[in-house]
Amino acid sequence: MAVQRDTIIEYLAQFLAVENFVDYCINGLQVEGKERVSSIVTGVSANKSLFLQARESSADMIIVHHGLFWKRDPIPMALVGVLRARLAVLIKNDINLCAYHLPLDAHPAVGNNHHLCQTLGVTTRTSFDVGFIGNFEKSTPLEEIIKIVTTAVHPQPTTFLFGPQNSTRIAIISGSPDSTTLVEAVQQGADTFLCGGIQEQTVYLAQELAVNYINAGHYNTEMFGIKALGEHISQKFLIPHRFIDVPNPI
Repeated sequence: MAVQRDTIIEYLAQFLAVENFVDYCINGLQVEGKERVSSIVTGVSANKSLFLQARESSADMIIVHHGLFWKRDPIPMALVGVLRARLAVLIKNDINLCAYHLPLDAHPAVGNNHHLCQTLGVTTRTSFDVGFIGNFEKSTPLEEIIKIVTTAVHPQPTTFLFGPQNSTRIAIISGSPDSTTLVEAVQQGADTFLCGGIQEQTVYLAQELAVNYINAGHYNTEMFGIKALGEHISQKFLIPHRFIDVPNPI
């Protein structure tokens, strides 16, 4: 069964509430391919390896979290090098490329942070930035939290444990939030902060704020949402979906 490309894109714009976000990613269609889509591939980040594997899967559409085009980038003066090679795979094979950035981080049902909350057993939560802040059902040893992260998210998370040995309230934001977000989390009562990246100065900030900081990797914290989105589209439109993992330790 094939579905009109624009039908999928229009649905995702509404489902992910794209217009509600001020984002530096171009959310939606980034490269135009076939008008009708009968197979979808998802992946975390746009790269040539993902595109080649999608071609081998006969995909008509690739949906990623991190696309090729960002509003902060200058307009390229020449289509050369890596960008040209990536686009060549898409254009020669008539494959659509779509990207959904902050809307996928924040989504309450398929988003990256929703699934991280579920993984850690954080059921009582409120929105915080593009993630969530919430309480564990009971005070939870850091050792147990890190074990869950190591098993389900990243085999080697980087931890800076400056807070209590038992956590009651955690802030969860996939990807790489800035330092001000950590301050706001502590102000809202978080004793532990889980995210996908860290800046050099944030280590000192976490120490001075007496908060636990768990860096589980940008790529690894953002695999959940794009997988779930692909499965959702597959069920909605009755077309096959395949998630392609192109591992990245960062």
